[in-house]
Amino acid sequence: MINVDVYVPSLDRMYNFNLDEESRISVLIEEISELICQKEHSVLDGEKDRFIMGSVDKELNFNPKYSLREYSIKNGEKLILV
Repeated sequence: MINVDVYVPSLDRMYNFNLDEESRISVLIEEISELICQKEHSVLDGEKDRFIMGSVDKELNFNPKYSLREYSIKNGEKLILV
């Protein structure tokens, strides 16, 4: 597990998550979006399979088929979900 911050521009909010670096990005996107919806008592606009996650620090978008480990994401990094 790694601890990262995830920025969601549509809500203009930053969230802190402990994520399994072995999970595929597509699974993480689904889990993160569900948790944010529960916390904010709202629905994120768009279909979950159209969301994109990337690294703010490394300035790249993640392929949903890969894991955070494959991108060498470490504790404390900032990610973005759009």
